[in-house]
Amino acid sequence: MNIKKTLLAAALAAFAFAALPALASAEVTGMHVKFGAGDKTGFTIHQDGEIEPVLETAELKVQCTSFSGEGEFENTTTGWIQITFHGCKSFGLFNCTTAGAESAGTIETTILPFHVEPVNENPGILITPEDKEGEKIFTTFACFGVTTKVEGNGVIGTITSPDWTTPTTDATVVFSQTEGTQDHLTTDTSSTEYDLIANRGGSKETAAQSGAGTITFEEDVELEDTGEVTP
Repeated sequence: MNIKKTLLAAALAAFAFAALPALASAEVTGMHVKFGAGDKTGFTIHQDGEIEPVLETAELKVQCTSFSGEGEFENTTTGWIQITFHGCKSFGLFNCTTAGAESAGTIETTILPFHVEPVNENPGILITPEDKEGEKIFTTFACFGVTTKVEGNGVIGTITSPDWTTPTTDATVVFSQTEGTQDHLTTDTSSTEYDLIANRGGSKETAAQSGAGTITFEEDVELEDTGEVTP
């Protein structure tokens, strides 16, 4: 999502499509996040650096100035994230706003499930939509009177730092796209392709999300190899 980096984020957002990467080997090592004595840990997410979150289709471009959000790992591999994008405009002119938001130009995502997944043999994250009465929705917003629902089955980001060899409280996640196509469409554990769909008044087209976010955990976390192999 400039609609869920971020995670994300950032702010997951944020909220990207590109050339389809080559699929990884048939045998892929699983990943999970190790944290303290408890079985859950929370986090916040905010925009990282100067990469502004953008949601783009062939006919629509929504650019936001920043994003923020929060989430929680409910176990070592899955959890939820919710992202708010700020200063969002279509083509730099018209405010894009989620109904009920506190101010114009604010886009809010639904509560989005996420899963830690290997992507090109590196740490990654798959964010999937909330199921709302049978509709799988990332976010809904209106620009110049036209309502857009961001649908689809998922969006994939990569965790670019740290290298996860030591425990850390901060991590960076990046969602990238090239000319309207997400750079990462599959994870290493499945051949399923994930993407976003912008539904504007029943007219649907592929959408792409880009952005980068910093995730700050409530405690030190560490990415571990589960030792499991997916056939």
